[in-house]
Amino acid sequence: MAKLAYRHLASPFGGCPRQRTRSLPLLPLPGRLFARRLRSPKTLANLDASRRRLRGCGPKPSSGDLVFGGGRLVKPDQALRRQDAEAREAACICFDRPLVLEAGAGTGKTATLIARMLHWAIGPGWEQQRSRAGSEASPDQIAILVWSRTVAITFTEKAAAEMAQRLADGLKALIAGQTVLGMPAKFSAPATEQLKHRLSALLTHLDRVSLGTIHAFCRHLLARHPFEAELHPNFQVDGDGGEVRRQVEQLCRQELESWYGEPGDPDAQRLAALGFDPVFLASLLTRASQEHWPLEALANHPYRPEALSLWLKSQQQAAERVSGFLQARLPEAGGGKRLDPARAVEQALRGLTGSSSQDRDLESWKRHSQNWQTSGALSKLQKWAKEGLNRTEIKALGNPPSHFAEACAQLHSAWQGLMQADPELLPALFRFLHRAYGAIQRQLNRRGLVVFQELLHRCADLMERHESIRRLTRSRFDQVLVDEFQDTDPWQCRLLEQLCLRPDSTPAPTLFLVGDPKQSIYAWRHADLAAYEAFVQKVMALGGERHRLSVNFRSVPGILQEVEAIHKPIMPEIPGLQPAFQSLLAAPKLQDHAGFAEDQRRPLELWLAWAPPEEEKAGPDTLAERARELEAAALAQDLSDLHRQKLLQWHQAAVLMRSTTRQEVYLQALREAGVPYLVERDRSYYQKREIQDAGSWLQAVLDPHAQTALVGALRSPWVGVPDRAWLPLWQEGFPAAAVALDGEDVSALRAMHALIDRAAAKIDATDAAEQNKDWPYALKAAMDALAELRADWHRLPAESWLEKFRFSLDAETVEAGRYLGLHRLANLQRFFHQIGQWLQQGMGKRALLREWRACQFEGEGEVASPGDEGLDAVRILTIHKAKGLTFDHVYLVNGHGQSGANAAALQEEWMASENGFEFRLGGAATLGFHQAKRRQKEIQAAEAVRTLYVALTRARFRLVVAGRGSKKEIPSWNHASSFWELLQHREGGWPDWSDFWQQWQGKPDLSVDHPWLIRVLGAKAKRGEAAQKPAAPAAFSWEEAFLQEQRLQQARAQAQQRSLRPYTAAVTGVRHPQEGIPAGETATRPESKSSAIRPNLALAVGSAIHQALQHWDFQLPLEQALAAQKDRLAEYLKPRLVPADLPPALERAEDLWQRFGNGILAEELHRLGPHVIGRELPLLLHSDTETGPVGACIGTLDLLYQDPETGTWVIADFKTDRVEDEEGLQARCRLYAEQGQQYRRAVSLAYPKAPLAPFLEFWFLFPGQRLRVTPSKKLKS
Repeated sequence: MAKLAYRHLASPFGGCPRQRTRSLPLLPLPGRLFARRLRSPKTLANLDASRRRLRGCGPKPSSGDLVFGGGRLVKPDQALRRQDAEAREAACICFDRPLVLEAGAGTGKTATLIARMLHWAIGPGWEQQRSRAGSEASPDQIAILVWSRTVAITFTEKAAAEMAQRLADGLKALIAGQTVLGMPAKFSAPATEQLKHRLSALLTHLDRVSLGTIHAFCRHLLARHPFEAELHPNFQVDGDGGEVRRQVEQLCRQELESWYGEPGDPDAQRLAALGFDPVFLASLLTRASQEHWPLEALANHPYRPEALSLWLKSQQQAAERVSGFLQARLPEAGGGKRLDPARAVEQALRGLTGSSSQDRDLESWKRHSQNWQTSGALSKLQKWAKEGLNRTEIKALGNPPSHFAEACAQLHSAWQGLMQADPELLPALFRFLHRAYGAIQRQLNRRGLVVFQELLHRCADLMERHESIRRLTRSRFDQVLVDEFQDTDPWQCRLLEQLCLRPDSTPAPTLFLVGDPKQSIYAWRHADLAAYEAFVQKVMALGGERHRLSVNFRSVPGILQEVEAIHKPIMPEIPGLQPAFQSLLAAPKLQDHAGFAEDQRRPLELWLAWAPPEEEKAGPDTLAERARELEAAALAQDLSDLHRQKLLQWHQAAVLMRSTTRQEVYLQALREAGVPYLVERDRSYYQKREIQDAGSWLQAVLDPHAQTALVGALRSPWVGVPDRAWLPLWQEGFPAAAVALDGEDVSALRAMHALIDRAAAKIDATDAAEQNKDWPYALKAAMDALAELRADWHRLPAESWLEKFRFSLDAETVEAGRYLGLHRLANLQRFFHQIGQWLQQGMGKRALLREWRACQFEGEGEVASPGDEGLDAVRILTIHKAKGLTFDHVYLVNGHGQSGANAAALQEEWMASENGFEFRLGGAATLGFHQAKRRQKEIQAAEAVRTLYVALTRARFRLVVAGRGSKKEIPSWNHASSFWELLQHREGGWPDWSDFWQQWQGKPDLSVDHPWLIRVLGAKAKRGEAAQKPAAPAAFSWEEAFLQEQRLQQARAQAQQRSLRPYTAAVTGVRHPQEGIPAGETATRPESKSSAIRPNLALAVGSAIHQALQHWDFQLPLEQALAAQKDRLAEYLKPRLVPADLPPALERAEDLWQRFGNGILAEELHRLGPHVIGRELPLLLHSDTETGPVGACIGTLDLLYQDPETGTWVIADFKTDRVEDEEGLQARCRLYAEQGQQYRRAVSLAYPKAPLAPFLEFWFLFPGQRLRVTPSKKLKS
């Protein structure tokens, strides 16, 4: 008998819908009865609606409905899967009309976009370009045409790089006859020989495709037409606004006299009298320039009659609604003082709706607003807008209409704007800004400086104003693909409309938009959901199609079902503000996956950060900061336990936060637990010790008079000058001697060395024995480096100087050996990367120092460098930065944190509105500002729901939400101020945490029927020792004291032994200090006295041979390459030897090189040219053993290449040992095995995405033998 899955309703406490199923028999119905039901009007209407839904029209069925499809009953899941398959197929075959693909979280939108590009390039695009180019065109020419006429716009540069890599991988997979992720199986047939030639050509010329951000596309277009865009021909984009800030500061300094002198600027002087000094004006001009405020919006008087008329008109309808209700009910309500505020509101609104309202000026309205405030009308409107009428008012007046609260909110915002209107301050600010900001804009234009937002504005204007440029640009492209389109703004929509939608005689390229409006979370970057919806409607009006992807390849079903239960009630469709929620279905491979359920853990966990009852603030009353401490401790413990049990690799977990304001408490807990983490933005970055030391060293080098910075750098672990050495150094005149160092005056350097010796001699010998005795040598080396760097600033290119500065004190090597060495190295890499960026911008000494000191003063976090993702570390991310990423375990912490609770209110703001632009400057606002601000808050409330959606859909197998819980009941989702308050509206219910706390205290083992595993973080403190009386101290035990003393002595011995280990060690020195021969061991065939060579000569010969192999020219024929390097052997040897040792070393080197050339190894090396990944790669490897160096192993990889036959990576290590027989070779391989393992580990860490584990080969140049060591350590000739 057929069975129907029955989804039972959730329990009152919060059972998850669709979480559990049971099978009920489906009773057979008589044929006539079934037919009669099918032909009923209601059934036929349902049938018609279901068919329209299957075509993508009409409302989506709810999760419990049955729909008809093809004359049979179809479950909603099946209908969604069918629509998903149709959408993926349409993306690969529909190239004659614009398409909009709305892809839910984890549905593979990027893979679908890649599949579309590949299918176009291989099929229709190729045929189209072949017909245009003619039959004589080669595959390479056609491939160039196909790719150069395709443009893909991404949200970030990183996404563009990933897309290029995935395109290349897809082409390689098709060449190999493999399937491509995202491409339907029907389009993945085995490639013929002709198709392989086509694919190879497309792969070769993949760099011709335009991949980049919308800003990169605009910059390229403006660079082609600078004069038409009224730009400097060599304009530059100021990415971080630093150069714009410097230009504004410079102009302000130049204009000070003209502002405040005679006769001066009357507006600037008036502003100064009102308390607005030049610093405030400069900061305002800087912000206006960096954000590209619309200059035309400052040209008009902020309180002109037209603005006042618009303000009055905007609230008259709301006033009529409120006053109409009050006028109808108040006369019947009788007297009573409790209704006096309502009467005050009604009286105030009469002046707003009366006929005399049109004749009032701003001053009159300002006086009227004072009456509103003193009578209590304004505060009553605010209360009605938030809470509605109170019980007394409802009893007297009855229930208000549904639009009452909205009308009150509108009136309150309008009158707030009126009360903040300042007819004296704001007009003066507008006039001053219009003149000064206009002058700055002209200066920036002359210098060719453009900010990011300006690129979009100018590009859209260019396409709208110049028809010839628009036609030319349209004719250059066949396909335009836009990723993450839900984060678009009106300017981007204007540009794309001109490029792809505007009717024109020139054919428009086909537009393909990919996005998910449910993941639009960048309103603070001008993302506009209303603009998105309006543009999609234009696409549909021009014959375009909209498809949806619903099959999720990321998360297990339990997580997806809970995402739906949470978001379905709080994501209602509101045009221009919120899209409707769309269900997500697990991919077939994940359909039966239960999620992570190991060691008493569940796929869905709620962590209640409640302090134990013995604390003053416990349970739901726990203080927010205390709750974060409990979360942080539990997070660190959970991650440590999972990793120790080998249930988790660090990089498989992510900690998500709404903002980085409170992240330090979590980072501190992870540091203390030894959990490696990678932070996306660290607010304490500039307070890190290694960054302060590096900044001090930079200032000491560039500014000879920065004495404090110099002392800070020399006290760092990189030099280690003890504190008691500074007084003798100062007495000997160290500051003046340090200023005199410049690298050119040798006598100054000698004087510094003598000064250090005299200061060291003054230190008492007894004290010196307790400290580092070698600090004078380290200080001399540091001062030598200081002098050389100061001189090299004028001699070397910026890149070379930075490289020398980076390694001057060996900072990275020292920091690698310290606690949390990986984090310190990552911080230093970011520091040097930032300095390199500033040097590339052409900054001099002063500008560089000013920029560095400004960064330190502002204290802004530094973004992680691009290569950090390869580290095995827990990712610490904001939700915005986690977008598009997937993690096995996701921890959403600080769920009780309120949005914007810690953000200071901006006193200077501007925003677009329906009537133009609104401003609040210096505390004074335009009349429509608060109305626009209210709309902004509505957008933020809707975006908070979408942000929660993004956070919850990052998890693959396990989702943990941590927070304090909220006792406050929130009447509607748009009044929620935290994620926990949004969770209250979950479909199926949400626990009352106050009741839960009471029940839990009485019954600690309370079992809850809930899809989420509820875990009280204060439980251990409550149920354990803390809940009991402290035990009496144990009696003193001599035996225990003796054992403790023994353990202490053992720990001291171990610490002393560890302290003797070096910070670093050479990888090659692990087993062979000199030319590969271990100490105390001899070679298998010792050399005769006639062929013996001193160790220093042997080392020089080996180094010269390695240098020759490093400079091997693969472009020359084999014989010429050998001869070229043989001629340079003497050049390689000279710096390493005294003249007397050069002839025997050169003879030895030439003999070894001749043997190498006569054997097979030279031919093998030359053949590997196209497959070489790198030569002489520097190695800094963090130690993971107790016997190795404390910090790191250092060395160099001779050769890294990809085996042309198998595709595996191979490490080739060149050996110059004079050994020939097989036994000797095997013995040497065994000696070098540990070194090889270090090389393998280094490559695996540096290249985690390498195809396979790397092999290791030893190339013995003297006998001409090549031995390969497999990952299982077996030797293979």
